Amino acid sequence: MAGLFRFYDDFFYGLGRSRFNFATPDTLKVALLDNTYIPNSGYGTRGGLLNYARGDVIYEAAYVCYFVCTTAGLSALGAPVFSTTPGATTADGTVVWTSCGLAPPSNHDVLADVVASEVTGTGYSAGGATCSYTHTIVGRRTTLGMSPILWTSSTISAKYAVLYKSGTVDAVTDPLIGYVLLNTDGTSMSTSSGTFRVKFGNDIAYEMAGV
Repeated sequence: MAGLFRFYDDFFYGLGRSRFNFATPDTLKVALLDNTYIPNSGYGTRGGLLNYARGDVIYEAAYVCYFVCTTAGLSALGAPVFSTTPGATTADGTVVWTSCGLAPPSNHDVLADVVASEVTGTGYSAGGATCSYTHTIVGRRTTLGMSPILWTSSTISAKYAVLYKSGTVDAVTDPLIGYVLLNTDGTSMSTSSGTFRVKFGNDIAYEMAGV
């Protein structure tokens, strides 16, 4: 079962730069990455009686899990019992942590930043496959409904699927949108002369803040 879809940090900056115009429509593609890919590294562990800002990320080795601060505040003296289910929240003093599972936020910006980990194999072409999607806007909320992506008669093994816009805009080539861990237990998904299927578990949505 696939994990939660994670937006790359630079995606929202790219929205402000008009790099994405999903209504046009843009050409979106999905590429597969193997188990050498590390979305990000170097996150620290939680500390007691520390101020955390929204967006801060920690890695707790005891839980083998990343957590992002979704409510800023002061952490408690003692560590809480974390909920590791992706999307679940844990109160810690006045801080609220949200579980990212094994897939932390990443500072990668374009396909070239991750292509070293792209898979190879029968039935898979470099750059991945084009995907179809629907695009709706309600108020400030934009939702992308992604169709399943299939690699038929394939022999490949992948741990992550990354979604990106194909092409060059604003002097940026193949800007990344986000990625998903294909199995929530952190193992790779494989095929042997079979159909490799990527289906984002839920529609992808984001909401722009008011002005």
